[in-house]
Amino acid sequence: MSGTSFTVSKEQIIAWNPDIILIHGISPPHAISIEDVLSDPDMQTVNAVKNRNVQYTKGYAIGWDPATGLAECYYMAKLFHPDMFDDLDEEEIGDEILEKFYGVEGLYTNMLDLSDRYSWHMKIEEESTV
Repeated sequence: MSGTSFTVSKEQIIAWNPDIILIHGISPPHAISIEDVLSDPDMQTVNAVKNRNVQYTKGYAIGWDPATGLAECYYMAKLFHPDMFDDLDEEEIGDEILEKFYGVEGLYTNMLDLSDRYSWHMKIEEESTV
């Protein structure tokens, strides 16, 4: 542990066996990628890896911004409980929050376009082209 962050060992993650793994950092390049976690032979017994439920998150270690922190709550809600928040438009709400704070339209969408965060809109578009 150093400062306000800490490293969790692979062995501890295996012992916890989480249903979801969040990797801090939304913009490439990533120190650890989703593919790194999914392809790690040691992690194949972890539920999050088996279910391919490994995602990026902004978190707060990049810097405290209450507006993006609030928007991130909706993102987390959909990641952790997709069935409960199926109709929640996280991107629209994020845009509303950031416009309220900063007076700029589409700021959250712009942030998503520059990041590797999971996008439900992209998922819907991919499914409709298959």
